[in-house]
Amino acid sequence: MLMLDKTQAVLRPASTSDAVSCARLIHLCGPRIYEFQFANRPPTLFHLFEYLSQQNHNLLSLSQATVCEHEGMVVGMVLGFPARDAKKRSLSTFRSMLFGRSGVSIASCVRSVFRFARLDALGYPALHSDEYFISNLSTLESHRRQGIARRLLMHIEQFAIENDFRKLSVYVEVDNTCAIESYERCGFTKAETDFLPPRFEQHGLKGFSKMVKVLKADAEECSMKSGNNQGGKRFVN
Repeated sequence: MLMLDKTQAVLRPASTSDAVSCARLIHLCGPRIYEFQFANRPPTLFHLFEYLSQQNHNLLSLSQATVCEHEGMVVGMVLGFPARDAKKRSLSTFRSMLFGRSGVSIASCVRSVFRFARLDALGYPALHSDEYFISNLSTLESHRRQGIARRLLMHIEQFAIENDFRKLSVYVEVDNTCAIESYERCGFTKAETDFLPPRFEQHGLKGFSKMVKVLKADAEECSMKSGNNQGGKRFVN
């Protein structure tokens, strides 16, 4: 295994010049779900991801991504956005696929729209407006177990705190025990799990767990804690 020199590994905002590297990292994050959702496989899927990542305000836009670079190579990335924007970003993704130079057929685009809708209805637990949603977190296989994912996760957590989000959330496939355990070690807990109907197993999909990490207690909870620390008195600013 290639050992990472942490003094040379840097986190930086992603740019459009990272599109090729990030397209492969995005796919690596969940190959079964992406191949099903976007109704394509590599290499066509890589080209689609490269295109979408360079467009604005869709599910894969690099404008809100951070990468980890080591010796001139992108070895990890994290991509997130406000959960309240998820539906708008989905619509923008479909528009880019249908009317842009995405390189995929109209038939694939239509299948993708229907597949997204089916998963939204059957497989994805609900998101909430106080959450910052992590849509992608991945590292190259050659650079795993070296703290990259944790560094990227800490980075996006700090961003969420600074922008007044109460929670971080992420979807994990129910049978990805390694990812679930990794998130739990970083303070996430399972908030909800939705299992898909058996027909989805032909695509390797069983369901999704929503993992959540609370970053800020709500005002009422903070007030109660303050009251308990002050002999039962509650203070209102």
